Amino acid sequence: MIRSASDAHSDDEIPRHTPRAPAVAVAVAFAAGIAIDRTGGLAWAAWILVGGGVWCGWMAAFRYKNDRAAALLLLAACLALGGARHHLFWSIRPENDIARYGSDESTLARIEGVLAAQPWIKPADPEGMGPGGLQADRSIALVACDTLESDFGAIPVEGLVRVSVSGHLLHARVGDRVDVRGWLSKPPEPANPGEFDFRDHLRRQGVGATLFVDHPDAVRMIAAGDDFPVRRWFARLRARCGDTLARTMSPQRLPVAEALLLGDRAGMTDEIRRAFAQSGMMHLLAISGLHVGILAAFFWFGCRMLRLSESPACLAVIALVVGYALLTEGRPPVVRATIFVVVYAAGRPWFRQGSMSNTLAIAAIAVLAWNPADLFDVGAQLSFLAVAGMLWCGTWWKDATSKEPDPGKPPADERWRLAMHWGRRLGRGYALIAAIWLFTLPWVASRFNLIAPAGFVLNGLLMPVIALVLWAGYTTLLVGLAFPELALVPGVAFDFMLGRLLWAVDAASSWTLGHRYGPGPPGWWLVGYYGLLAGIVALRARRFAIPPDCIGILRHGRLRGGTLLGAWAVAGMALPFWPAPRDEFRCTFLSVGHGCAVLLEFPNGRTLLYDAGSLEDGRRAAQAVQGALWRSGRSAIDTLVVSHADIDHFNAAPHLLARVPVGRILIARSFLDLTQPAVARFQRTVEERGIPVRLVRTGDRLLADDDVAIRVLHPPPGPGFPEDNANSIVLEVETAGRRILLTGDLEGPGLDLLIRSLAGPVDVLLAPHHGGIKANVPRLAEWAAPRWVIVSGNRRAPVERLRATYGGKTTILSTAQAGAIACRIDGAGNLGVSPTRRVAVAASGNASRPAGEWRSSKVERETTR
Repeated sequence: MIRSASDAHSDDEIPRHTPRAPAVAVAVAFAAGIAIDRTGGLAWAAWILVGGGVWCGWMAAFRYKNDRAAALLLLAACLALGGARHHLFWSIRPENDIARYGSDESTLARIEGVLAAQPWIKPADPEGMGPGGLQADRSIALVACDTLESDFGAIPVEGLVRVSVSGHLLHARVGDRVDVRGWLSKPPEPANPGEFDFRDHLRRQGVGATLFVDHPDAVRMIAAGDDFPVRRWFARLRARCGDTLARTMSPQRLPVAEALLLGDRAGMTDEIRRAFAQSGMMHLLAISGLHVGILAAFFWFGCRMLRLSESPACLAVIALVVGYALLTEGRPPVVRATIFVVVYAAGRPWFRQGSMSNTLAIAAIAVLAWNPADLFDVGAQLSFLAVAGMLWCGTWWKDATSKEPDPGKPPADERWRLAMHWGRRLGRGYALIAAIWLFTLPWVASRFNLIAPAGFVLNGLLMPVIALVLWAGYTTLLVGLAFPELALVPGVAFDFMLGRLLWAVDAASSWTLGHRYGPGPPGWWLVGYYGLLAGIVALRARRFAIPPDCIGILRHGRLRGGTLLGAWAVAGMALPFWPAPRDEFRCTFLSVGHGCAVLLEFPNGRTLLYDAGSLEDGRRAAQAVQGALWRSGRSAIDTLVVSHADIDHFNAAPHLLARVPVGRILIARSFLDLTQPAVARFQRTVEERGIPVRLVRTGDRLLADDDVAIRVLHPPPGPGFPEDNANSIVLEVETAGRRILLTGDLEGPGLDLLIRSLAGPVDVLLAPHHGGIKANVPRLAEWAAPRWVIVSGNRRAPVERLRATYGGKTTILSTAQAGAIACRIDGAGNLGVSPTRRVAVAASGNASRPAGEWRSSKVERETTR
């Protein structure tokens, strides 16, 4: 049979001519080298030797025209280059680096240096329910220091320090030379399961230490320096843009406008952030490729309307997007989008159109070469994943809609053709959103524990509105910079359209089925998902010479890649509804500063939370509870027990109830003092959520698990004692012969009443009142005879004095030093106690215990009693 030229290649064959994207392989190799070095790769000298040897091998292969070997060796050289670049950035520090002088304990110090970034204001939490003195705004700045004066004396140093000032720092700006006095320390390590790693986050920015300053006057400007002139100029420009928005926007919408156009989210409240996250529109508040693309298109159309020729218009667009990237402080998503626009605009006047995947790879190489740690930044990861999904969707859509029209079919009327035209546009938009979700949703669920189906609907419908809102905002800024008195004209339109957008966001966030918080997929599932996805993308791109028979099996057989990916995704969605077997009881004392939050996880899958608050910040306690809950694979709290009416025991509840379902709340009668504003607000929040509230007293038993007995030992029936602390709810938890006692802030007459009850040895005791000496009296130590005492407090808790009280057979752990402390009890009664931070912990006597998990059996416990 004779085949025509058009039939020369079947669908299962590899075409001879495919778009080339050599930078993709280079970017993958460079990123692989970075990942290998982060997981414990070679030393700096070894990376250089390997890279040099591979490079010599490449030259030899190139000389003898062995193209395949030369290509492999070149990729190996790129891998070594990536590993060496990351090692230089991450692991090699100068001898006088400021990070070497910080410690976990804060020390009073004075630094001198230059402000490397414009200070910004971090507003206090207006819903924190803390004492008025604690609700202070803070100014955050980066200082490139060159002198350190502390216990080490005055020494020359180098490196970046993150300075946090209580109050508004208004008398210094980027480039100024300053003298700062405060408390120097290392950035804190994660203290709770699933907690954000702030130390790692700062290290990716090159910051090695933190300095806490009590007052703006402790920051003294030495001289208005000339360092960082470009940053100083853009800081002034950014301030002018902020003033323009302040003059033209309503106060309620101003924080969103600043985040939308300038990337400044400092003024945003938790309520606004939560609404954007739950509506699936959070990406609008982070300057990314969407903003840069809309800005470039807006300016391009403006230049063409002014009848500029193509070359000047392209140059103007390039200058604008580069300036906008500097104005928004050059975050990785902005840099990636800027490179995209620059490459496209640079080639347009000469009718050159490069491969989009090649451009994406070039952007990745540029971003990682500047800061290789951005490979582990979730914002950069999602940015590149989203663009990869868009490129894949463009290829798929072109193949799916490239059918030739049927010549025998009569033409449709004008209205039908118009409807079909807009239908195809809408379909293409939703196909694009679906592709972005396909590439990013599992990673978003893993890192942010949130899935927002409302965003799928909202993004497709509101994309034209979003473009108009951004165009109006950019017009306001440009007019405000050129003609400040005329900025109100576009500003009114921007304010109106932004208000309509916020209305849609609020409506979508209040939709019950529009979002879901919960545990993210496990790591092994993510590896399988993205492995299958990478295989499908590579197969469609036809970059590799796969035998036609194998391609036919993958495309048309039962083992097609799409079918496998769909089955894997369905299995992943079913995981949260398939309870994992649990054969132990777990009690985790979370680290929340001066406060309390104890999470009890029962073998049958139920959970109980004893208190949720922190004197420093209620949001911190809520995040600690959420992280620990989702890390353990649980998505709800069955019972919340609030011990008493001190804010450091319940001010996290409003933040927590917004994200985690709570079945019921248990309180004592004395808690119902609605004259306290914090208690009244707590009650309103509970009523809005429709959560049942029950009163408990001495003698009540809580039903949670058949193998775990929970008894209320305090407070007794009646009106209670005059002071809140004396009315704290005390819970006794017993399982497999082990006892845990949770005491809240019990002290005074309440503590005396508890000690007069029946005595019994306690395995784990929550030190009452955060380890306070008045509450932890010798009579309590004799009555409880605890094997372990857990202090839930800050670093000022008197742990050393408690060791003298409880005696040599008791081990004392503090959440301030050890982080969250998990106590596990299995069915045989074996008790394991493990802190989150690997720190050496001393017992009350002179014996020391190694870091890690300590375990004791029932027999050991009986002999030590």
